[in-house]
Amino acid sequence: RSSKSSLVALILAYEFYKLVINPNPQIYLGIPSSSMIYLTAMASSERQSLGTIFAYVKNHISGATFFKNLVQRGEVIVTDKEISYPKKNLILASGHSKADTLVGRTAIMVAFDELAMFSADEGRTSNAADVYARIGRSTATFKDHSLRVAMSSVKETGDFMETLVEEGWDKQSRGTLIFDLTTFDMNPMKTPDEPVIAGEYARDPVAAQRDYENIRPSSAYSYINPLIIEMATRYTDK
Repeated sequence: RSSKSSLVALILAYEFYKLVINPNPQIYLGIPSSSMIYLTAMASSERQSLGTIFAYVKNHISGATFFKNLVQRGEVIVTDKEISYPKKNLILASGHSKADTLVGRTAIMVAFDELAMFSADEGRTSNAADVYARIGRSTATFKDHSLRVAMSSVKETGDFMETLVEEGWDKQSRGTLIFDLTTFDMNPMKTPDEPVIAGEYARDPVAAQRDYENIRPSSAYSYINPLIIEMATRYTDK
């Protein structure tokens, strides 16, 4: 609705471009010239990554004349799960929260798509905070050159994205940039009066406020819709 994933993918594509045009990115970054440099497009699952953020990256790369020429010459290789530039040991890869192979990679950038939606399942502890910390550590080698981008819709009160934003405001650390924008901020062409959007507000105002206005519902809403509680109470009173 607000093109968040596409914007994050554009940042990934641009950072990849900067490395491609650098005469020797490894020397510039102070690492051995034979080292691999990764950029990772992270999502909660492989399907989510390949279908959203990494798909957008591939679209941005495919639509750029600069990269089209490199692809035609066989210098940049685009596959289902990664985009590589072997000449300079550069890889822009799809990743997801359950991929243990991502740990230990040397990544100059990690982008998290819908970070608040990362959750523990199947006996794993890979929730949003764990994945952000664990995969984020892969950027440590590059220090001030590294970049972590986290994007997400809101989920509920106290979700990890809320924590991350609050910590960012509190620390006001150098190199931290925070945007807390609604769908209507991101896409001024959309308004609450549009029939489809108005219909969503009418059917479920709490969910609509969450999805369009970044208003987090109580975590209890994840289990019981407050509108159902209100209706049940109303009938009980009668």
